[in-house]
Amino acid sequence: MRSTATRLHTRLSRLGTTHFHLPPINGIRAGPRDPENPTLPNQRQLYQRIGRCLAFGCDVESTNYAARLLKTITADWRNIQAIIQGFYDPVNVVYTGRLRDGEHTRRPWHSITRESNLAYIAEKSTMRFLDFIVETAAPEDKRRWEVLRDHPSKDEQLAVIDISNELTPLRPRSFPFLSLMPQTVSAYSRLYANDYRNTNHFKIKTVIFSHTHLVRIADINVMLKHYTRVFTPSPEFPSPWLGRELERMVKLISNEAERSAALKEGYRIMGAVDKLEKATWKDPNAAEDFGSAAP
Repeated sequence: MRSTATRLHTRLSRLGTTHFHLPPINGIRAGPRDPENPTLPNQRQLYQRIGRCLAFGCDVESTNYAARLLKTITADWRNIQAIIQGFYDPVNVVYTGRLRDGEHTRRPWHSITRESNLAYIAEKSTMRFLDFIVETAAPEDKRRWEVLRDHPSKDEQLAVIDISNELTPLRPRSFPFLSLMPQTVSAYSRLYANDYRNTNHFKIKTVIFSHTHLVRIADINVMLKHYTRVFTPSPEFPSPWLGRELERMVKLISNEAERSAALKEGYRIMGAVDKLEKATWKDPNAAEDFGSAAP
């Protein structure tokens, strides 16, 4: 059986070819409040600190220590950041793929230039998240998901109606130029806002991390709409089962214990980097030797 990502691809990619003339969306309830996000350095900063230690000169023991540390950061740091930011089970829900080459689209989208590459990744990550929801649903609800996924009709469909690149005071352009080159990225998605019972809308938030730039390059919001009876804005009758499933999705965020454990692991890794620095260029008795561990 094909995955949800395959089955929903056509409907979730309607954004570029289908236009829905809908009234302004008002009253969207906030989703689960973003957990307080303690400041952690990005992956690039940690690599730069370790690189400075190696450039200063490490003995064999310190070089091996740095290699183990780099391996741990490469494998775990993005997941640590995702858990701290509230994403559920990032190891199993992450979508990893390639940004394609090419210029971003110039057409304005709610006064924001929409990068088509980022929209594509956000759609794929959203579908991966929906895969996870289908896989973990109760048997009867799973059957309903599969009907919605495999046999959409004019009476019932799920469609994307908006994709926007979230702007923040600290990220006013959300690093648009970092997304223009081909690169591998990892994306994490979760339910961000749920107004299904009132408007049939719900919003999925996706954060995208670059494996090339080693930083978070975008926050993308994907607005979906469940059309029932007829594929028009009205009349609409929300399905009780999907309402229940969205309530379940609201709870699929990392809990306080998981965020605390992830933060503790992040600080442990940062402490290991501090230890390496103190053994090399921060050691007042150390002498710069540019690679004494080299064979």
